[in-house]
Amino acid sequence: MVQAKLRVGGLVLEDGTRELRVLRILLLLYRHGGLAGVFKGLEAKMLQTVLTAALMFVLYEKIARFVFFLLLGRRG
Repeated sequence: MVQAKLRVGGLVLEDGTRELRVLRILLLLYRHGGLAGVFKGLEAKMLQTVLTAALMFVLYEKIARFVFFLLLGRRG
């Protein structure tokens, strides 16, 4: 959540100012929403990361198999 807040220009406070310090944003998120507020969105990000890694491994294996087929022919 802290990273997301920093990407959009910081956390907008009640008085309209923006907070740009990481630890301060973390503390404010914790005070406002507890641990659930700090880790909000983590499940979706982890799912995205796992699916991206799986896709990369599959593509790597397919490309490696194709390259070996081209280099070695039908022997390998």
